[in-house]
Amino acid sequence: MSEENAEHDGARDIAEGARNPPGTDEETIAEQRTLLVQQFDNDLTLEAYLQLTPPKYMARARCSAACCNFAKEARSSHVEIKDDYRIMLGVRERKFFHVTCFEHNIDPSSLLPARLKLDAASYRWNDNWPWTWGLIIRKWFDCKGYIDLNQIAQYIDDYEKHEEESGEWDTIEISRQLAQQRGDGSVEDAPEIFLLPPTVTPTLESYAMASDLPCALSTVLQHKYVERLAPAIAINSIISGDFSLVFPERGFRDLFPPGSIHH
Repeated sequence: MSEENAEHDGARDIAEGARNPPGTDEETIAEQRTLLVQQFDNDLTLEAYLQLTPPKYMARARCSAACCNFAKEARSSHVEIKDDYRIMLGVRERKFFHVTCFEHNIDPSSLLPARLKLDAASYRWNDNWPWTWGLIIRKWFDCKGYIDLNQIAQYIDDYEKHEEESGEWDTIEISRQLAQQRGDGSVEDAPEIFLLPPTVTPTLESYAMASDLPCALSTVLQHKYVERLAPAIAINSIISGDFSLVFPERGFRDLFPPGSIHH
């Protein structure tokens, strides 16, 4: 192509751009919002998952948002997702989003419980175990976003205080019993017990919130207790790799019954 033709084509592109300027951020977000809603409406098997972002030494996915605030700040068309958490849309043809970018398109709580799930896949970077989610985020999923963050945080404080007191009491009680069994059975060497027995284990209650609007997922994920009181993994069979999740809180149903683990 000659320089003259190139200049002519360039002038034409500029003229067309002036006649058809790119849409505003609001228009771009609105277009992608419409497309995503249509995807969920047309494909009843389409699901989204909240995932933990892989560690820094692994390759990270780029945000698929048409208007990503992080990309704008970096002056790039797309950027890697470096937040602690991300949204994965679809299983075969996967797309990934910053949580806040996904929120700009769809309210995540509107997808609960069937279309948005906690990812329970096993990961190489986690010794091939699934990530175990803290109490606050599990309750957000369980209550479709309508939770009282302060009430759950207070329960976590009470629970951890109770566990600490129980541990101290157990240590003293074991020492007392060992002293009784020593020598001639005298208890003179047994430590004096100044601590009262621990109170009844706190019960999580009154955490569901009656409100017009649910808590935003991004707000919940920024809470300082978001990873507290995660369930423990109990290995049922080393050969088969079968396991179950043991939840520390009382009165909480198992979010991952047998057969529901997503791989």
